[in-house]
Amino acid sequence: GLVELTEQTFEKHVSSGHHFVKFYAPWCGHCQKLAPIWEELANSLRNDDVVGISKIDCTRHRSVCGQFDIKGYPTLLWIEDGKKIDKYTGQRTHEELKAYVSTMLANANAASGPKSGGSAEVPNTMLSLTPDTFKLSIKKGLSFVKFFAPWCGHCKRLAPTWDELNKKFIANSNVNILKVDCTLEASKQLCNEQEVEGFPTLYLYRDGHKVTEYNGSRDLEDLYEYVLTQYQVHDEL
Repeated sequence: GLVELTEQTFEKHVSSGHHFVKFYAPWCGHCQKLAPIWEELANSLRNDDVVGISKIDCTRHRSVCGQFDIKGYPTLLWIEDGKKIDKYTGQRTHEELKAYVSTMLANANAASGPKSGGSAEVPNTMLSLTPDTFKLSIKKGLSFVKFFAPWCGHCKRLAPTWDELNKKFIANSNVNILKVDCTLEASKQLCNEQEVEGFPTLYLYRDGHKVTEYNGSRDLEDLYEYVLTQYQVHDEL
């Protein structure tokens, strides 16, 4: 279930494993709305020993919130082995939060490589890539990658379309629709290496190699047609 953390328990609690932590203030309206959903998320994952769902009250435990540079409430951070990996910026519904947990665990599995006795297949949910998972995720087939910044207006407008595009190819294991948040500390170098100069930047990769930058219309139909065309070109070769 849901664990309430304090300054005394926080560090030890998140020092190993995967944690999804809600940093909140009791007076904040959005936090109050999220509270029952967060509780429900924790309950639905209570038998899952791979991920811990917890919360910390920033009005009482300021030093922890300061350490993680919390500027607004609620802030939802994905923490692995004591380090902040990602900040959740999606919809705060039970379904979306649960899907995010699955994606982040899949990312972690992909990064750590095959476990003994089986290969870690990266499920085709939308992966938010980090440098560790990037090379692995684009290695095979066609990969269409969105490099973005959460604060950028064009990126926000593209976000739901990109999710829809991903759904269209979810059954096709040869096409990966991916995204990289260039504002994350872990991804800044990756975005520089890939020569991302503005947001959003959409690059197409084939079997791990960058083929081209997409500069066309960002409508769902146009993006879909583009990927299909690129995919068919590849098939005919």
